Amino acid sequence: LGGVGTAGASRDGLHDITRAVVHGASRVVRELKAKLVVVASHSGATALALSGCRNFAPTVGVSDREETLRQMALYWGVMPLPGAPATDAQGLLQHVIAWGKAERLLSAGDRIVFLSGTQPGKALHNVLVVVEA
Repeated sequence: LGGVGTAGASRDGLHDITRAVVHGASRVVRELKAKLVVVASHSGATALALSGCRNFAPTVGVSDREETLRQMALYWGVMPLPGAPATDAQGLLQHVIAWGKAERLLSAGDRIVFLSGTQPGKALHNVLVVVEA
């Protein structure tokens, strides 16, 4: 999960690396025709940035904070997913894939773009992974 911290933050509050990953994710979604975008976020700022990209693939937001999940419900195209294991990337992906199939948002072979961070304590999303359901 992206944590808190301001090094590298810009006027919109996003770290410049996070902003680049968000814009890259938007392009990957379009080019690969991904069915879902998943973002693990402590504060919800990255989910808000993805919302601003107006991707046509729904964004699933997960967080370790109930308040952040409530905020994500107000973002364009973002569906908060309570109960997801926000700190275990592999478990999170399995949870989202199972949920997406149950909700008929995903089928076998559909692509999912996943954004997260590897540096606890920093507001930084520096990982973009594409997986197939």
